[in-house]
Amino acid sequence: MASPYALDLAPDRLSVGLSGPGGFADRLGVGPGPVEWRPRLSERRGLAERTYRTHAQEFASTYEPGVKMSSAHRAGSVEDAWQAAWAGASRAVLGWAPPDRWRDSCCFIYALPGAHECARCPRLR
Repeated sequence: MASPYALDLAPDRLSVGLSGPGGFADRLGVGPGPVEWRPRLSERRGLAERTYRTHAQEFASTYEPGVKMSSAHRAGSVEDAWQAAWAGASRAVLGWAPPDRWRDSCCFIYALPGAHECARCPRLR
């Protein structure tokens, strides 16, 4: 059974880990702090999603990657990260994950010498 408690996900408590050479976000950390009671899973998920989106959309809109990045790509990266996090949490807590989906943003791996698009790359649609 899921816990009726939820972490405070204020932006100043969140940290993002970056992958090796590409520097893509691949980990999310939550620092110590208050825990509040949420009676239902749907409320906890809604709170987590609203808090994440507020923080992530602000970050994505001001991020300067050094290459041209459209507003659609920025919005897509926020959505892709949420979907990946929700799938991982579902797998860890519930023992199942939502089905794979097409990504909304491109990770640009195809631009590396000898590399190809990822399996769920929006460029393949």
